Amino acid sequence: YGPRHWKSEFVQFINTWGQDKVIFGSDYPVLEPERAVEEIGELGLRPEPLRKLLRENAKRVYGL
Repeated sequence: YGPRHWKSEFVQFINTWGQDKVIFGSDYPVLEPERAVEEIGELGLRPEPLRKLLRENAKRVYGL
């Protein structure tokens, strides 16, 4: 389901001590990636955890 439906506890986890433990996935074709990214942008995440969620954690995990 869409990020706008994520529980506040999960958003807090991403925004704090869990920021190195999450990787973005859109659930395509159920949810279009553009919509998922838009909804994530509305969650109020701090810039660093947002950057890690959307890009940096995947680069680190997959050695990209």
